Formats: sequence, C-alpha cells, structure tokens
Amino acid sequence: LTGDAVVVRTGDGGFACRLSEGWLVVRPGPFAPVFSEPELHLLDRVGSFVDLALQRCRLFEEHARARRTTEAANTELQTLIYTVSHDLRNPIISVLGYLDVLGREHAGQLTGDGEHYLQRIQVNALYMQSLIQDLLELSRIGRSEPPPQAVPLGDLAESVAQELRALHPGCRISVEGTFPVVWMSELRARQLLTNLMDNAVKYGGDEGK
Repeated sequence: LTGDAVVVRTGDGGFACRLSEGWLVVRPGPFAPVFSEPELHLLDRVGSFVDLALQRCRLFEEHARARRTTEAANTELQTLIYTVSHDLRNPIISVLGYLDVLGREHAGQLTGDGEHYLQRIQVNALYMQSLIQDLLELSRIGRSEPPPQAVPLGDLAESVAQELRALHPGCRISVEGTFPVVWMSELRARQLLTNLMDNAVKYGGDEGK
C-alpha cells in the first residue's frame, strides 16, 4: 500500500486505513460489497482507535521490559551487597579478637596515650562491625521487608547517641524530651536517627560547643 491519504482503496475493492505503523485493511464481503462515504469515515475512526490501542500495548511492553531490567539490576546489587558485607565480617571479627587479647594481656605495657588509642581502635572496629551488619540487613530487606514493630524512639536515640559519643568524645550529645513509640522497622528507624544525628555532629559546629 502506498500513498499519502489516510484511507486508500485496495486492489480487491476494499479499503485500508493508515496507522502509525502499518495499515488496517478491510476487504469487501458478501454483506458489504461496496463501501460508501460514511463507512469510510467510520473506518478512519476505527483506525484511530486501533492505532491508539497498539501504541498503548507497545508502551505497556516497554514498561514491563524496563521493570524487568530494573528488578534484575536490583537483584544483582542485593547479591553484591550481601557478598561483600558477608566477606567483610571475618576480617573485622579477627581484628576485634586481637584487640581483645591485646587489651587483656598487654594493656599494662602500653605507655602514654597507647591505652586511649587502643580504646578508640576498638570503638571504631565495633562501629565498622555495626555498619557491616547493617549492610547484611539491607541486603535482606530487598528480599523480604522486615515486619514493623513498636520502636521507642527515645531509647533508640539514646543508643545511637552513645555510639556517637564514643566516636566524638569532644562533642556534647544529649537526648532530651519525650519521644513517641512508632510502628516501623527498627533497622530503618536506627538508620534514620544515625544519619540525622551523625550529620548534626559533623556539620553542627565545632566540637565542644
């Protein structure tokens, strides 16, 4: 079929309506051997609806393909996070073990700020272990979202504050006021409070103020 017209006559006496891709062809039959002008306008309108339906089918297919691609990428990312965090657990456990032995058997031999440095190394190693555990939990979240539970924000904020006090001994961190009990994932709540309070410590001014 050729031509620039929207509706053209076919060689067998039928008509074809131009679509965005291809043609909608109506062939003559025993009950409609001849097409009149109103029927040609009706064919044009039907062609518009068919064209719209085909476009929606293509969009739906593209959306489904994009969703499958995104889901596959997320699965690969979750697997990578799980593998990396799982492999990091053994080295940090070994570091903590050696730090414990060093603290119990050789703490008296440390001079100057040696004991203080040993404590700081242990605090940071524990914090790294917590981050690795959070990565493991994050990889599991992609597979199955943890069920919500009652989370007392005041107790959780104080727990996060204790961790930050060990990391920033020169900064005054206090948790005051009344906090509600929220119904959500405890892991997500801890991540939220940790990010908020850690940013406040880093960007809230000089330490000690």
